[in-house]
Amino acid sequence: ILEDYEKAVHALGASTIRYVHSGTGVTTITCKGEYRGDNPITNLVKDTDIAKLAHEKRIPLEVFEYNSQTLALFFGRLGATDGSIEKTRISFSSSSLGLIDDISHLLLRFGINSIRRHGKTTHRDKFEVVITDQTDVRRFSDAFSGYLIGVKRQRLKMLLQISEARARNQSIYDVP
Repeated sequence: ILEDYEKAVHALGASTIRYVHSGTGVTTITCKGEYRGDNPITNLVKDTDIAKLAHEKRIPLEVFEYNSQTLALFFGRLGATDGSIEKTRISFSSSSLGLIDDISHLLLRFGINSIRRHGKTTHRDKFEVVITDQTDVRRFSDAFSGYLIGVKRQRLKMLLQISEARARNQSIYDVP
């Protein structure tokens, strides 16, 4: 992913500087345009109107027009960065209700049902899309596992095994 990012920056006419933190091993890549204060990535973010505060974020409208394969790639990358795969569930969290609704909507294109949860942090509302039902975990795995990278792919594999071993509980989708 880092190499792809650097290639994209170079294609936009900028240069990159790579830094690996000695304590954490985290790699940071900065980009610089031809002129001082010119950053093509920042310009691209502003031009596409995705420069938002966390609670204002949404899925860009063009994503809703993606074909299934491109959308699966999008979810794989979203899951690799912002998703969580635990022993009993898959989730996406945000302070943006709109973003959570967009994710839930796009999951339905793959037949994946999810639950929306609401909570609070010390300073803001927190929203979450949660996938727990074994059928939906299987559908998520079938659709996106090939696009997940690293530890998330391994966690999904373990969750799938655990999920298929437990009894199915569809009552979470019942409307009283």
